[in-house]
Amino acid sequence: MNVMNEDFKQVNRLPVMTAPNVNIAVNIFNTIAKKIFDKHAPPIEKRVKCRPCPWINDELKTALNRRDVRLRRARKTNEDADWKAYKGQRNICNNLTKKTKAHTTPQKHY
Repeated sequence: MNVMNEDFKQVNRLPVMTAPNVNIAVNIFNTIAKKIFDKHAPPIEKRVKCRPCPWINDELKTALNRRDVRLRRARKTNEDADWKAYKGQRNICNNLTKKTKAHTTPQKHY
């Protein structure tokens, strides 16, 4: 961090200060700052390995959120009624997931 601060202290500010308008000054400053940031913290490329989930739709997302809310409540209160409500919503989510997967995933024919 100290090395990066030193690099910023040694930057020639004259092009930024003498720019004809604010937009050009901001562009010059951003270019200088980006060079320093890239030098000290270069961008890292990451590859996402998970496959897409085309069966997740708004209806399923809503059901999953309800399930999660009920699970948090059941854990908090530890009451049988709350656990029963959570399990009912969990079953709805499982059935809905199976249904939506069956309609969106191509069937394999052997």
